[in-house]
Amino acid sequence: EKGLGIAIGNVVWRDTSADLTIVCEHAEYDRKTDYLKASGGRNGRPMLITSIEGDSLFMVSDTLLAIREDSVASDSARQLLAYYDVRIYKSDMQAVADSLAYKSSDSTFYFFPLRQNPIVWSDTSQFTADTILMVLADGKIDKIFMRNDGFIINSPDELFFNQVKGKNVTAFFEENELRRMAVVGNAESVYYARDEEGGYVGVNKTICSEMLMYFGDNQVEKLKFFTEPKAEMQPMQQADHNALRMPGFFWEKERRPMSLSDLFDPDKAPPSPATAPRGRPAEEPGPPNEKEAGLPVAPAGTEPVEEMGKD
Repeated sequence: EKGLGIAIGNVVWRDTSADLTIVCEHAEYDRKTDYLKASGGRNGRPMLITSIEGDSLFMVSDTLLAIREDSVASDSARQLLAYYDVRIYKSDMQAVADSLAYKSSDSTFYFFPLRQNPIVWSDTSQFTADTILMVLADGKIDKIFMRNDGFIINSPDELFFNQVKGKNVTAFFEENELRRMAVVGNAESVYYARDEEGGYVGVNKTICSEMLMYFGDNQVEKLKFFTEPKAEMQPMQQADHNALRMPGFFWEKERRPMSLSDLFDPDKAPPSPATAPRGRPAEEPGPPNEKEAGLPVAPAGTEPVEEMGKD
């Protein structure tokens, strides 16, 4: 028997070993290779559902592929490919991308561009780059690697926007909160200093080669700059806050999925139709090296030439 099959109409496919469910209108399945291709569904989009440490993650796209990984570590491991107009909703994380790959063996998401850079949101922070790798640990965000044109915007109140930009950026999390950020190559930052009562006291703009930033309670607490930093601190009343927005700044509230229904909302779709030929998603990149991951952010034995913030 070839083990090939096609199912049409209200298809529900489950992989209990990998804790995956796909709901769609049309499915093609190869039992021998354990390959599934899903399309159609609510508003013409298939949906994937999985549980991560008791919290459901929902993902929709134009097409979903599920492929069994060739892994000796776990024979239930799967690789998921999604394209196009990929949207993810989880209570503590949301994302959109043109295409995506997910490996269950290492709990890593790979977000790829086609015509627009992918976007990941967590709490009050927005992450964009040419390619984004997001690593989960115990069901929570552990690290986000931003390759090429990394841009992070953080705003607890949407009045003033902390910004970090660089060639490669790595964000480190604890309990889903941003704690540390390493910027490698053409580093720029704009951050708003606050007093103990939370009031804004000034805004700092810095340009350097590499930097480290430390966060607490969604605020910048400490910065370390490497290699000829140029910094300027301005009082709030004297700063031109619009001019401080870096090139490429955009606070993308409209596309952020805030509920399960937003995954199917046509108003949340990209502003223009895809123009690339229909085919396989972009190839998955290899793991980031130490330099790209921000470890270390300066040559061994080099101390930061300037340091700001609380001790």
